Amino acid sequence: MKYLITVLLALAGFNVSAATYYYSKCDTGAHASCIAGSDSNAGTSPAAPKLSLPTNPSGNDTHLFARGASWADAQQLNSWTGSNWTMADYTPTWCTGGCTSVKPKFYAIVTAGVTQNLIWSYNRTNRSNITLRNLHLIGGGDGGGKAITLGKPGDVTGLVVDGVEIEGFGIGFDIRSNGLTNKRLTVKNSNIHDNKTIGFFGAVPQMLIENNTFDKNGVTNRDHNIYLSGETASGGTPVAGIIVRGNTLTGSGGYAAAGVCDAASLIAHDTARDLIIENNLIYEASATGGCYGITIDSNTTTSTYVQDMTRLIIRGNRVVMNGSGTIAMIGCSSCPGAIIEDNIIVRLGGSGTTYGIWVPSSSVYQPARGDVADTYVTIRNNSIWTNDSDATTVGIRVNTTGTGDTVTSNVIYMAAASASAKCFEHGARAIGTFAAFNNNTCSRVGGDAVWSSQYSTLALAQAAGFDAAGSKTDPGLTTPTEGAGWIIAASSGASSIIDSGHVATASRYGFRGKARNGARDRGACEYRTGDACSAATTSVPSFPTWVR
Repeated sequence: MKYLITVLLALAGFNVSAATYYYSKCDTGAHASCIAGSDSNAGTSPAAPKLSLPTNPSGNDTHLFARGASWADAQQLNSWTGSNWTMADYTPTWCTGGCTSVKPKFYAIVTAGVTQNLIWSYNRTNRSNITLRNLHLIGGGDGGGKAITLGKPGDVTGLVVDGVEIEGFGIGFDIRSNGLTNKRLTVKNSNIHDNKTIGFFGAVPQMLIENNTFDKNGVTNRDHNIYLSGETASGGTPVAGIIVRGNTLTGSGGYAAAGVCDAASLIAHDTARDLIIENNLIYEASATGGCYGITIDSNTTTSTYVQDMTRLIIRGNRVVMNGSGTIAMIGCSSCPGAIIEDNIIVRLGGSGTTYGIWVPSSSVYQPARGDVADTYVTIRNNSIWTNDSDATTVGIRVNTTGTGDTVTSNVIYMAAASASAKCFEHGARAIGTFAAFNNNTCSRVGGDAVWSSQYSTLALAQAAGFDAAGSKTDPGLTTPTEGAGWIIAASSGASSIIDSGHVATASRYGFRGKARNGARDRGACEYRTGDACSAATTSVPSFPTWVR
């Protein structure tokens, strides 16, 4: 009977032979108070830890590493196999004061001047339910190696990376779906910075990237803090179920240039379904031409990869930039049915063209290879504030040849714009090609803005059926500042954007998931007395079912 119970528990996924082991080593980078363990210890007590990393631990075990400790050669981590194991931290009795904030450090080997991959490379199969928590992974700073890899071939399910710092590699995460066999990846509460090429690359089905910091990853305009690249299974099923939520991204492409942004901070290529990008802060204090906030874009004109980002949602993000050059804040291409809503977009200053929202955002759309058209895109309840004086600045640029798009309840405020700056661009499209285009506000300091590329004034646009309830009245917004979280909201109850959103199409929830009250406002923030849209979320989206 006892044996039968043990078997049944094992089949049900319960750990029936789990053990916990402790480790401490004082290599370069360790805290001054570090006390090393010994390999003669059993390692089952924090008072008597082992010294060296295990070569290949058994499944179901938990391996805890001392805060303040350091392993100069952690390359053995590349060979760990099995399932249901955890690698995390503990605080030993000798670790006091500043030591308690020092996560255990693991250094990758540098061979012939090149950093090697640290945790896995390729060809890792039959692994599931693995947790890496509160670790510090360090590369050689030479632009080589990858900290964590899920590769081809591969079959890794249920990897959780929580509270991990990654720096000094070429790529922080290199993640390949391998025909969707690698899946259920969670990266949360981590700090990925100063990696020479990319902070996070790739995608797998059921992936959550949440509450992380990405800073100064990449050098060139082809490098990025986050680069999502979706693959398909051999039968054509695309990667699905990706959520990028609550992250802070800064200094993309600024590895060697003190945080100067020279690349898209969050970019996605290829094919995916149900991608949600929400509640992130992208702040680039030194943006240059080619610095983009969020862009879902075709790869190149020569690529054979199909670009298809169906059912994309971009909502509740803050994209803030200061600098010179052509800068696109939020854009997508090949994203039919996309919803872009409740975002706050701030261009602080500088010169050069600004596109607040840009659909399609690419000139490399290739129908011949299977790229899909941008149709039935919804752009609603976004707040755009620009201090850019360039004559070519555009608040919202939308399909010039599309059908079924909705552009409603947006607020655009041009704090120092040229008289030639435009609220909208939509080519020569007639109102009948839109599902709705109404209830937008666009105001410019010093005079009226050009309403659109087709109509110089709001009156002319209204005569053609556009924006019958549109407004050029100053919306009375708060000025975005870092101390206030870059919030753009109605400064008083007298604002014309209050209760004037589109009745049928305004977003149900505002910025940070706040339920809209009664008649819905224009812009990202729903006004309440004494509430500048900066309080905590009152309606939190549910976690995806795959998150453990």
